[in-house]
Amino acid sequence: MATPVKNKPRIFYGWYMVATFMFIALITTGARNAFGVFVIPMEEEFGWNRTTVTAAGFVGAVVAGVIQPFLGRIFDATGGRKVVLMGLIGVGVTMVLLSLTFHIIFLIVMFGVLASVAAGGVSINNTGAMMARWFRRRRATVLGFIAAGASLGGMVMVPFAMFLLQATNWRLTWVALGVLVLVLAVPLAYFFIRESPATMGLQPDGDEEPTDASSAGASQRGSGPLEADRWTQPFRSWPFWQVSLSYMVCGSTTYMLSFHFVPYAVDRGVSPGLAATIMGVMLGLNVFGSLGAGLLADRFGRKNNFPYHILDRNVRRACVGCRRRRLYKQHRRHDGPMVPAQAGHGLGIYRGGSVLGRYGYGPLRYVPASGHQLAPDMGGVGRAGPGPSGPSRIFLYSGISRHYGAAARRRRGTH
Repeated sequence: MATPVKNKPRIFYGWYMVATFMFIALITTGARNAFGVFVIPMEEEFGWNRTTVTAAGFVGAVVAGVIQPFLGRIFDATGGRKVVLMGLIGVGVTMVLLSLTFHIIFLIVMFGVLASVAAGGVSINNTGAMMARWFRRRRATVLGFIAAGASLGGMVMVPFAMFLLQATNWRLTWVALGVLVLVLAVPLAYFFIRESPATMGLQPDGDEEPTDASSAGASQRGSGPLEADRWTQPFRSWPFWQVSLSYMVCGSTTYMLSFHFVPYAVDRGVSPGLAATIMGVMLGLNVFGSLGAGLLADRFGRKNNFPYHILDRNVRRACVGCRRRRLYKQHRRHDGPMVPAQAGHGLGIYRGGSVLGRYGYGPLRYVPASGHQLAPDMGGVGRAGPGPSGPSRIFLYSGISRHYGAAARRRRGTH
């Protein structure tokens, strides 16, 4: 009697997961990156200074770093699907509630604490760990797609938020962003996210059922340089600390842009709409770096891609702090080469899935995730400097410090 042949799906279900996580990253990351468009309106309405407003961002960065170990533990215990769904609901609800802001404490608690905890549930730490279960050979490429979704979110959501703000007001804009998350991202995640390919009777990468020979080969294959069975093991690994500390530099310098670039540009005489568009273009051009990094990493390895590209990008960023012309002149003469260099930002994003593997490894997330903590408040203090020198120093620091992270990573030869 003939054995029935199991039909293989034309499209591996993992790619539906990739598309879902790309859209989630677009909506959630883009909405959080739009915080900068709200800074000046809230300053004007409440009489706050720049440091006061961005204190919410500073608290949010600290909370995002501290909460990651706990979210990772929940991820390992209950699965990533629940963490992502609850995170999306939390992001949407807190954004709607931000429209009720009446005091700086409310803003800090809502955006800095609650929204940051929720956003941690949908971060690339969780989505990357989930996708590591679905893909092996194309893992870096897949993480590059998800990072590209986040970059597209900045390109779309930052100008969109500014458009809504100018057409209505900042309170209705917060409501609109929250509704987009609740109406679009939550249902998509509910219907398409699956915990692992095994739950659907599939193999990673859409492969056929493993044969005896391939199973034996897999069992004999050695572990990767950062692969671990227990969460305490990487603490004894220098590559883990080297990657984590590099991300502390990378995260802190990048995060400040989402809070300070738009108000900085407006202070220099650029219209709010144009400032948001410039910011969106810079974030959007990360798509090329994210996609290119994933493809190159899967094809040629993962050690040398990041430092060479990030070095070029941050020469441009450091130079922004060295020039004190009007921003529209900088955009034409100087930021012209800087903006395409923003594409280098995505080149390091594939490392998260390589370190975490298919697990959440909650406690291991603290060091790289907490690298964002210093940026928003540092930018706010820099804004208090006389004339353009305050923000100029911040952008100068942003470029120079990232060189050290890239150089350290290259020197130690982390794989």
